[in-house]
Amino acid sequence: MGPRQSHTLSLLTIIIIKVRMLSSAIQFDANMYVCLCKGITDTQIRAAIQDGANSFKDVRNTLGVASQCGKCGILTREILREALHDSSNEQELFYALS
Repeated sequence: MGPRQSHTLSLLTIIIIKVRMLSSAIQFDANMYVCLCKGITDTQIRAAIQDGANSFKDVRNTLGVASQCGKCGILTREILREALHDSSNEQELFYALS
């Protein structure tokens, strides 16, 4: 191995190490767009549910989801059903003992 190949290999090793360090430091945003017409994400829908929206109509009135083309309605209902189910399970875990 010549000096040029050794230098190239060392440089490549440094680049790989830097990329690994950067990729472990970067946290990817895991939001999924549900409504492309309005730019609404699943996180926004879940936040609206936590803030008191407990029906599809409430979510639509709060965020405007499914108010244009309507293609996001099915996924919005699934997220709503899942979030309400999760919150009811959490409430079942906490009860008073007398």
